[in-house]
Amino acid sequence: MTKTITFIRHAESTGNHEGLWQGHTDTSLSETGLDQISILAAALGTQHFDEIITSDLARARQTADAIGGGTPDDRWRELALGDFEGLSTREIGERYPDVLEAMAAGDDFAIPGGESVEGFLERLDVAFEELVEALAEGSRAVVVTHGGVIRTIASRVLGVGDGFAPIQVPMNTSLTRILIDDEGRRLQVYNDATHLAESVADARWPGTNVYLFRHGQTEANLTRRWQGRGDSSLTETGRHQATLLADAFPSMDRLMVSPAGRARDTARAVAQRHGHEVQLIDDLVEMDFGEWENKTAEEAEALHPEQFDLIYRQGVDIQRGLNGESFAEAGIRLADAIAAAVEEHRGERIGMVTHGGAARAYVAHVLGMDFASRERLPVLRNTARARVLYRDHRPRLAEYNVAPHLED
Repeated sequence: MTKTITFIRHAESTGNHEGLWQGHTDTSLSETGLDQISILAAALGTQHFDEIITSDLARARQTADAIGGGTPDDRWRELALGDFEGLSTREIGERYPDVLEAMAAGDDFAIPGGESVEGFLERLDVAFEELVEALAEGSRAVVVTHGGVIRTIASRVLGVGDGFAPIQVPMNTSLTRILIDDEGRRLQVYNDATHLAESVADARWPGTNVYLFRHGQTEANLTRRWQGRGDSSLTETGRHQATLLADAFPSMDRLMVSPAGRARDTARAVAQRHGHEVQLIDDLVEMDFGEWENKTAEEAEALHPEQFDLIYRQGVDIQRGLNGESFAEAGIRLADAIAAAVEEHRGERIGMVTHGGAARAYVAHVLGMDFASRERLPVLRNTARARVLYRDHRPRLAEYNVAPHLED
């Protein structure tokens, strides 16, 4: 069984353009929003979707019309914001500072006159479960909805934050993809807005932006061997991926890289294309697999069957290969290294070329995910990126597994 649901945030509305909180207020698209839906339609091209559903609010319906129309369903509306509707963030901060602070911190909150969080989560859970149940095996659906809805669905799929995890609200017309199969549900892609001009994303996300890029494909990736602190050369495909990444690389203030050769070779292609100096950061290296380095999963299990069973069947996060790292240890190591870089280069855009396991462990740490839930967050594709936004030392996941240069 494989089902795919792609969530699309509506294009910019007049309320978005004016910086107002909308909720259930029914606003139409701005001039920029009308441009965005044309770009979205072109980006989706001839992709086929078996079903398109949309929030019944005008800004979502207008967006859905650009990709073939959709069936309206009011359960996919944004959170009703009560007294906040029609106000700017500054006005809300002046009138309701405690509520706004609680929302920003991910704490419990109640908006005066608004929908309860419990009610919001319940209607989204019901709508999502009914959609999953109704989809035929192998089918692909689209839901055109709102930023808060998409962030909440992503949080629920990941099993973190009770719907309000440290995740950035996605961009207008961005794509977020959920994969459902016999192994469970995974956040395959979050907030892919790369069809829009890069400057649009920059304007919306002030703060320190950290981009984590996985290296290109290696020989060990092909044979499914755990490389860890060891090294394996890029394949011809991996070198091509690095070139494609360099061509599509967003503007950065600096470029940092793991000391592993596969990461340095990937970063070199970017540096040559954009003129970056490359700074080596030891703690961006891959997770340490101890005695399981350069082993396949089958070989590791044969070597240490009890430890393998504890980790991969019982979900106990202990050191790999007897003397390696645990998942949590790898996540904390990267978090400390990245926090130090953010402190030194506040307000900048920092690119980091690192590894699949280490990047996933770090993002899981940011989100507060436990090890047993890690499969809900897939390993980054080779040369795909994650993006974490730091504001006031609080990291938020802004993008995941985004790779405009790769073919889906």
